[in-house]
Amino acid sequence: MKLDLTKKQYEAMVKSLYLSSAVLRSYRPDPEKEEEEQEVEEELEQEKLLEQLLKQAPQFDLGHWIRTDEDGKTILTIEKEFSIYELLEQFEALSFWNNLAENLAQRDLEEVLSDEDLMEMDLGEELEKELKIQEKYETEFIENGLQNLRLINPEHN
Repeated sequence: MKLDLTKKQYEAMVKSLYLSSAVLRSYRPDPEKEEEEQEVEEELEQEKLLEQLLKQAPQFDLGHWIRTDEDGKTILTIEKEFSIYELLEQFEALSFWNNLAENLAQRDLEEVLSDEDLMEMDLGEELEKELKIQEKYETEFIENGLQNLRLINPEHN
């Protein structure tokens, strides 16, 4: 199959494939488990696809994006790899704060409402209450980061 891509589309494809490969590499399954062997195979196939795509870089005047490693594989230059990886780091940081605020809001809502209250509540109303609490956490984290976050269980101190 031949893909007819513009330079911008090629750049986007390389970045997307690199980011998805980085996510797969960050999760190293236990190869002893059969279902995880499939995931390892998929990861290897994705890396082969990325290498194949990178070999096309000179055709898009992007030869400066690539280098050959000690095994003869075509890979991104360190500089390009870092610039793309920064996107993943930004996503992870934002996800951390969003997930933390969301989980704390869910916990707080469950502490003030009984299971019965939650079952009787309209989903829209529940989400509205949860979002109100979540916004308070988001404001706190924007202003203070983790500075004011403490465990209050004396067994953990």
